Amino acid sequence: MDVPEATVYPVLKGKVAIVTGGARGMGKATASAFLRAGAQVVIADVKEVEGQATEKELSKFGDIIFVRCDISKSEDVRNLIAVTLEKFGKLDVAVNNAALTPDRTQLIEFDEVYWNNLVGINLTGTALLLQVGNATNVEAGHERLYCQHCIHQFV
Repeated sequence: MDVPEATVYPVLKGKVAIVTGGARGMGKATASAFLRAGAQVVIADVKEVEGQATEKELSKFGDIIFVRCDISKSEDVRNLIAVTLEKFGKLDVAVNNAALTPDRTQLIEFDEVYWNNLVGINLTGTALLLQVGNATNVEAGHERLYCQHCIHQFV
């Protein structure tokens, strides 16, 4: 990945971030920028082969792991948080980048599978990550989780 140098934000140094949809595109670029700023990064994605390749590629910039995760499934999100805490001991930032961009399908043409997939990733997935992440941080006496969303997370 040929990424131009990013501005280094000292506020990220020593922080632990989860980047959903981190196997490619904007998620991959975000993970790269966070690593260069001194953060430890967990990339979460359903694309296992691409996720593992991204982990390997970006490892030259810092501590990074890949976790296969379908953010629309609560058991996957709980596992993602557990693996993050096991590896890095905390969670500071959630970058909710995983999203489906709706096509131009008209509402009267939606089927239930299309709708559930769209809502599951763009809405439920974001809520689950914040719910489980914040609950875990509160139990551990840590600060609240900082969150950033993808612009495409709309329904």
